[in-house]
Amino acid sequence: MAGQSGIQKVLVAVYILKVKPELVEQVCEILTMVTSRTQVKPGCIRSSIWISPERTELMVPEIWRNRTDHKRHLTSEVYRKLLAGLEMSSEAPLVCFSECHGDNGIEMVRTMLERDSWLSEE
Repeated sequence: MAGQSGIQKVLVAVYILKVKPELVEQVCEILTMVTSRTQVKPGCIRSSIWISPERTELMVPEIWRNRTDHKRHLTSEVYRKLLAGLEMSSEAPLVCFSECHGDNGIEMVRTMLERDSWLSEE
């Protein structure tokens, strides 16, 4: 999905949940299955699971090629399994969707780092 300037954009989805110790293994099993099935779906650039060192917080970040591919995922059976995992959170999970610069994102970082005005804002 190219923006007006021709820069490629991707859709990023992030799910963060807190889990009671007695449910960690069960939730990890669900989310591991979800990420392994998601990462081979058309349009999925990346899907993984992160577990905090304390094993109380889990995060599933996904990167999608575009909104259409992500929307297709939202109606899938594997997404329903992700929702089942999120429902096991000990508090309301954080769910974020955002369109971001894709391949050219690192160029944006380089440009910002090279600009004196950006560095002097701190």
